[in-house]
Amino acid sequence: MKKNIPIPKNEEGRLKALKDYNITDSLPEEEFDRLTQLVAVACGTPISLITLLDNDRQWFKSNVGMEEITETIRSDSFCQYAIMENSLMEVEDTWKDERFKGDPLVLVPPNIRFYAGYPLIDPNGFALGSLCVIDREPKQLSQHQ
Repeated sequence: MKKNIPIPKNEEGRLKALKDYNITDSLPEEEFDRLTQLVAVACGTPISLITLLDNDRQWFKSNVGMEEITETIRSDSFCQYAIMENSLMEVEDTWKDERFKGDPLVLVPPNIRFYAGYPLIDPNGFALGSLCVIDREPKQLSQHQ
């Protein structure tokens, strides 16, 4: 397990809000899947996810391009960093980023090299997870993307 994983200041409320939505471990939904497919195409990435971050894990509500994985442990997630911001988090090359270069998701399949995630924030200001795109090679999103 990684040391010093980031924890939002409002973590207790964030976890309660996530639980109250009763969405974790729910069945796939076409609306979410259409969104992740659209984002993957728009960003030119093979992978796009809608993630939800609970106390111990990152769970995928929608998953394009990485269907063999439905969740990861929280300490290995990129989303744990994305929910700390109110803006896009972009990692152009995970091999060059101290936070991620030793991460299991970088070293073995799915071999993440690029990550960009935007926090999914509910009306009360709780970041429940992220909408993200992933590639297996270094990348930088364009202004348009």
